[in-house]
Amino acid sequence: MNSKKWIFILALTWMQTVLSNPTPHILTFDSLPEIGQWNSRPILLGGFSTLEIDLKKSTSKTIYFRTITDRGPNGELIKKHDTWGKNLRPFLLADYSPQIVEFKLNNLEKISDIKTIPLWATTDKKISGLPPMTQTPDNSDNIEKPILIKDGVKTDLAADINGFDSESLCTDSEGRTWVSEEYLPSFAVFDKNKKLIQRFYPGQDFPAIFAERKTNRGFEAMTCDQNYLYVMLQSPIPLKSAKNKLAVRILRWDLKKMKAVDQLVYPLSDEKVDKIGDISTDHKGHFYVIEQNGKVGEKSKQYITQFKIESSNFISLNETPEEWDSEKLQKYALNKKVILDFGHTETKWIEKLEGLAVHKDKIFILSDNDFGLETNEKDETSVSAAKKPHLIWFDLPSLPKSDKKKTTKKGSK
Repeated sequence: MNSKKWIFILALTWMQTVLSNPTPHILTFDSLPEIGQWNSRPILLGGFSTLEIDLKKSTSKTIYFRTITDRGPNGELIKKHDTWGKNLRPFLLADYSPQIVEFKLNNLEKISDIKTIPLWATTDKKISGLPPMTQTPDNSDNIEKPILIKDGVKTDLAADINGFDSESLCTDSEGRTWVSEEYLPSFAVFDKNKKLIQRFYPGQDFPAIFAERKTNRGFEAMTCDQNYLYVMLQSPIPLKSAKNKLAVRILRWDLKKMKAVDQLVYPLSDEKVDKIGDISTDHKGHFYVIEQNGKVGEKSKQYITQFKIESSNFISLNETPEEWDSEKLQKYALNKKVILDFGHTETKWIEKLEGLAVHKDKIFILSDNDFGLETNEKDETSVSAAKKPHLIWFDLPSLPKSDKKKTTKKGSK
C-alpha cells in the first residue's frame, strides 16, 4: 500500500467524525479602544489569541473571559528584498506591549466591559512585542528582523531581550499566569501582579529542537490542569529528516517541579490542515484543539477535535516524532476525534481562529483580526476599522452526560 493511501486511511481512523449540523453564533467586538495610529489611521485593540474562562467570577448569565494579544500590529513578512535583506518583519507600532484582555459575555448575546492588563518584565518595564534576538550564529531563517518602513525608507529596530510574540495564556491553581510565545519559542510564568517570574528557553529548559520550528509557528497554545502545563507548537517542525508532516509536538511541564517531563504528539488530520489554533482541557480527561488550514471560503477547513491521553502517548524528551513512519505515528500519537466540522458554516469567512474554551455545554472560539491590518496583492499594508475580532459559540455535541458538568479552559479557578 502506498504512503498516500496509508495516510488517508490513518486520517479517517483518527478523525472518527461525529455527524452533526453545527450552528455557529457569531458575535462581533465593537467599541474597541484605540492603541495608536499609523498613516493617520487609528489602530484598534485586537490581535487576540487564546481564550480562558474565569469560573470564580462567572455566573449562569455572565461569563468572564480573558485572552492575550500577540506582539502587535505588523505587516506581512518580507522574505527577501533586493537591498534591505531577508526575513524582515515590518512593525507599525514599535513600542507596543502585549496585553492581557478581559471581557464579559452577557446572556450569550453581548460582549462588554473590555479592559486591558499589562505584563511586566521588571517593576517598571513592560514586556515588548519585538523579537528577543535578530540573528543567530548560523544566520537562521527562523529569526525575523524587525523594521519600520516610512515613506519607503527602512529603519532597523533593535532586538529586545524582554520581547514576546505572545500566543496563549493559562492560569494555574496558584493564580500564576503562564504565557507562551512564538519567537524562540519560549514560555514564561508571571505572578498575580503580572510581573515576570521566570522565562523558559529551548536548549536550556526543554529540547533545543523546538527552536527549529517553522518561522512564526512556535508555541501557539497551552493549557494546564492541577499538575501539568501542556505547551503546543502550531505546526510540525520542518526537519530535513522528517518522514511525516503530521506530528505536532506538545511539551508536558510539571508545575510543581518546574521542569519538562515528556512529550505528546498530536496528529494533524492531513497535510492540508497544517496548523492548530488553541488547546483546552475540561479537567475530566478531555482535551480540545482547533485545527485549521488558514484559508477562507470554500477552501476553508476548520475542526474542533477531542482526545484523551493514554499512557502509551507519553514519549521521552529525546524522541523525534517527525521521523516516525505512519505505523509508529498511529501507535503512539494521540487518538483524536473530530467533534465539530464547521468549515462549511459562516465561519469559513473568518481566517484565523486562535482561541478555544469549553464551558458546560458550549464551545467558545475567538478569532484574531490582526489589529485590523490588511495586505493587498502588492504587499501594501492598510488598516481597516471594519476588520474586527469575533467570539463564536457552538453547542457542544459529543460529551457524555456524565461529563456535561462544569468545564472550562486551561485550569482557571
